[in-house]
Amino acid sequence: MNRKGLLAVLLVATMALSVAVPISGASNIQVKLNPQNNEATVYAYINSSLMFSTQKGSLLGNLSSTITGHSTNVTIGPTQLNSSTTAFRIINASIKAEYGNATLKSLALGFSRTYHNLTEGSRAVSYMNTSLLMEATIGGIFQNGTANLSWRGFTTHNSLSLNGNDVSTLDLSNGGVVSNGSTVNTLNLSVFSKSLTNWTRTYDAGTNVTTFSMNAGNIIELSYNGTFLQIAPFTISYTLDPAYSISAPGYDSATSNSIVIGNPPPSSPIGYYAVGAILVGAAAIMLYMRRKGPNH
Repeated sequence: MNRKGLLAVLLVATMALSVAVPISGASNIQVKLNPQNNEATVYAYINSSLMFSTQKGSLLGNLSSTITGHSTNVTIGPTQLNSSTTAFRIINASIKAEYGNATLKSLALGFSRTYHNLTEGSRAVSYMNTSLLMEATIGGIFQNGTANLSWRGFTTHNSLSLNGNDVSTLDLSNGGVVSNGSTVNTLNLSVFSKSLTNWTRTYDAGTNVTTFSMNAGNIIELSYNGTFLQIAPFTISYTLDPAYSISAPGYDSATSNSIVIGNPPPSSPIGYYAVGAILVGAAAIMLYMRRKGPNH
């Protein structure tokens, strides 16, 4: 393999390493449970971003620009998909693989992809960003007041197509620079399979809503400052911190994979005692004033 081919493989391998899981500084998956309808509504924004920085004019810098330069920007607004579409069937099968009773009832997807090549001083910077929007309704998850959330960490094993565009995988061999390039799945929520008892639980008495939340990941930066094959020093930086929240009405509790819908706790009697004391005090004052009369 010539130097350019080896550098291309190195660049693609390094990029693949850094986007092997959903990446985001703003990714957010919200699940709202509706016991009355035996369903959950999922609102997801999964943003994958990567920045590659190296010396301007270097072989690696030119190669990076070549890869992203052959790519096209795409914007697809939220699109309602029916059950006969391939994307609908793939997501439905992925959810059922985690919990057989769960059924995808409705699905809408949106997507955007952008590439940028910038020059910052002596550095050449390539930036790639993809955003997948998903709104779905999932039924068949409640039984006797308990919601089974085993499906929350589902993963798609096939690429999703929207208007002819692959919206769930990143192709890191753009422009044919690397013949055996790598692709990574961006709709992989398996990290959230962690027991719900380890998620953060909060209860809002004002709205009578319990929320379970979890953040996954951190900010990571990789750098190379050596001279292997005369490669210019480079830096790859990305953020890995998708957030997941599950909210439901009631004062709820969780087991490993389920949320039990409960009644709000009884109000503290202290408040009633305080009100009672005020009323008794007011009555005593009125009685005293009556006894005192106008002539006293």
